[in-house]
Amino acid sequence: MNKTKGVHSLKKQIRFTISVLGISLAFVFFAGIMYDFYFIPHVYSVKNDVENYLESLVMSNEEVRASFPNESSHLLNEISSIPFVTHREVQKIKNTLNELKKPSKHASVVLHVVKEVDVLAAKTFHKMIGIFMTILMLTIAFSILSTFFLYFSLRRRIFSEIESISTVLSKLDFSYVPKLRRYSYIEMKGLTEGFNSMVQRVELYKLVLEANTKSDDLREFLKRIYDGLKGSIKINRLSIAEIVKNKMTVSVVLSDSKRVIVDEGFTQNIDSDCLIRIKERKISIVNDIQAYLQKYPESFMNFIYEEGMKSAITLPLYTGGKYVGILFLNSFEKDAFRKSDVENLKVVSNILSHAYKRMLTIQNLILSMITGFTELVEEKDEETGDHLIRMASYSRAIAQELAKNPKFFKVVNPKFIEQIYKQAPMHDIGKVGVPDRVLQKPGKLSDNEFEIMKTHTIIGFKILDHIESQCHGKFFEIGKNIVRSHHERWDGKGYPDRLKGEKIPLCARIVAVADVFDALTSERPYKKAFDYDKSVRIIIEGSNTHFDPEIVNAFIRAQPKIEKLYKSFHKFSRKEI
Repeated sequence: MNKTKGVHSLKKQIRFTISVLGISLAFVFFAGIMYDFYFIPHVYSVKNDVENYLESLVMSNEEVRASFPNESSHLLNEISSIPFVTHREVQKIKNTLNELKKPSKHASVVLHVVKEVDVLAAKTFHKMIGIFMTILMLTIAFSILSTFFLYFSLRRRIFSEIESISTVLSKLDFSYVPKLRRYSYIEMKGLTEGFNSMVQRVELYKLVLEANTKSDDLREFLKRIYDGLKGSIKINRLSIAEIVKNKMTVSVVLSDSKRVIVDEGFTQNIDSDCLIRIKERKISIVNDIQAYLQKYPESFMNFIYEEGMKSAITLPLYTGGKYVGILFLNSFEKDAFRKSDVENLKVVSNILSHAYKRMLTIQNLILSMITGFTELVEEKDEETGDHLIRMASYSRAIAQELAKNPKFFKVVNPKFIEQIYKQAPMHDIGKVGVPDRVLQKPGKLSDNEFEIMKTHTIIGFKILDHIESQCHGKFFEIGKNIVRSHHERWDGKGYPDRLKGEKIPLCARIVAVADVFDALTSERPYKKAFDYDKSVRIIIEGSNTHFDPEIVNAFIRAQPKIEKLYKSFHKFSRKEI
């Protein structure tokens, strides 16, 4: 009778321990669910509202600006709803928002507010992860203490029970024991893998959050993700592609392969099956690319396979209900990815999507503000915004033709061409630092005045370089080269650095031809416009002295497109002579 009571007492204590542990694990699971499905969407919804309104404020008209007081109050209420945000922090952002009433400070204030909200979100994430980890650690500690309690306090009772029933056990059939032991091992293995998966997800949260708060540049952000993921996932390549309509363009590539074929700027139409999977937000995994290509021989994974990649994960990026991009992960190894890797990536896909959109938004805001500022400079120089449109269009037409040349097709990719088109209009931004008496002089400049005029290349370069340093991103890598070197000459007689031949950046060589051609075909205060044919002849005559011969050849081959652009631009201009 006493033995039976002892066994029942032991069972009760074990059940009690398991019950408390189960409740604790359920609480951890519930906290994780709330964190993933309520807390993260709420915080990013607030961030998204702030960024969208600031973007519309910078790009909009006076009617939107007039609604600023009400919108500002709404934004502050939303920010104050983020957990762990203090009244003092909300007041700080309120004071910063008030600075938006000063139009001259829009650029710096917009970036500052976005950064402040990012910091508050990061602080909240870290607090929540801290709470989550504390609960998890307490649960683990309770499990360990319970184990020790059962081991030490019940050890004598267990041994006495074992001794008392040893005679009975000797008569039992032990053929089932190996199965029992194997089953117990599988159960234990499942628990261990589940716990390890939970720890990996927490680490992945931490990795993505730190990368998001410490990076404003997309490449730097993805580099942190790439390096961090290598510790838990077998990856040798990470790339991200922007989606516009049904076409994807690769923005950033990080790879361990010595031969990168699908590089930045690679553009491809998305097939219907892939587009359906993206719209359904499905994370697809291909653990044998070679077998996949036998079934889908036309897939762009042919190029990935040629780079040495044998496995792939495709993660669609969504924000605001719209897909904005695709994240690709690849490995040199076959069967490199597990279902747990996919589940872990699902957890952080929301953060990745919002971070990607935020960085694209910041880049577009900065580019739009700089372009607007450049247009003001052109008006100061008695030019119009049409000059910027014309020379940018000519530059793009030349670059598109140059891309057909085997010597340049790897460099002059769709991304390069798009950046040429967007950043070529910045070429004379440095004229803001040139005195009006020089800039607006109707006649020929004196030697001293011309030396002053030359400084606009250095001034413009410093302006863009300073903006980059303040934003911690490489937004104007091509723009800076254009601004500084578009007055260099192929024969080395240009300025400001007297660069010669291929030492002149390719983007600057392209813009130099486009800029001079537009200047020749346009009327200026000190000259009449030349006709189209004469302007083309002058460009050709400048080959190998003023201009790169390869660029001039591309200019000649692009004549049908350039002439069509010329006629559309000068349709309503004054009669040429």
